[in-house]
Amino acid sequence: MKRLILLLLITLSSFSCFSQSFPKKQTLIPLSNVSGVPFYIDQDINDWAIDGFEVDPKGNFYFFGGRGHGCLACFNGAKQVFRKNFIDLTQGGVLYMYKNNLYSFTFDKTGKPVYIKIDANNGSFTKMQGPAKNIGAATDFIDSCMIFEFPDPEPSKAHYDQYSLSGKSLKTASKLTDIRPIFYPDTSQNYLWSFAGPWNENCVFWGRNGLNAADQLCLVDKKGKILAKRTIPNGSTGKGYFEEPDEDRKIRNGSFFVLGRKGNYALITEIPLQTFFYK
Repeated sequence: MKRLILLLLITLSSFSCFSQSFPKKQTLIPLSNVSGVPFYIDQDINDWAIDGFEVDPKGNFYFFGGRGHGCLACFNGAKQVFRKNFIDLTQGGVLYMYKNNLYSFTFDKTGKPVYIKIDANNGSFTKMQGPAKNIGAATDFIDSCMIFEFPDPEPSKAHYDQYSLSGKSLKTASKLTDIRPIFYPDTSQNYLWSFAGPWNENCVFWGRNGLNAADQLCLVDKKGKILAKRTIPNGSTGKGYFEEPDEDRKIRNGSFFVLGRKGNYALITEIPLQTFFYK
């Protein structure tokens, strides 16, 4: 019995130390198309999905989802701030915030792709002119611009288009680094890295080396040198959504935010980067 008690104490002590070495703050919000986080369930593989996720400078959460119509919900912690249903949109879309406005690509009731700007204070939106035709391309945002990636089996034909957030065409380049001067970490260890965002004049990438492997965060300078790399304990950010899009992982306010799921709840995990990388 004494040996069993000692073993339990050692186990609990180890868990406590492990928990302390992984700083995080977590918020649970019910998944609900009536009063919680708007979502849909993919019919083909019966998996949950949320189209858009964003965090503003005050720490408010924005979710853009639904099917049949778009729904934007804003929460402060687990408390809803406002909710807006868009009957003339068929679904939500990715979200990007810049100067108190949210930008997104989605579809209108006729199935036509649209590019919209949303007022983050109340959810009202306006349709924007410009790059809606590129909605099927991989899209990334940086500062006041957006970048569309067009790969091609022939490398010489691959290109990137850069637009302003107002929809004005700015530049076409054959290499992403001609538009955004960042370099991905070394991929020789079979890691698939995705750019999460800038932090302290460096770049943060998230990745993993297998389907069920733990996520890793990698801090890289502008020349591609790895400054720090740490592992997020497997399962600590909840279950991922359909296809685990990059949209669910973002750098905001000096933290790495992960949108996950715990049962019928959206689980938002905030990991302070300073403590995480340099504990």
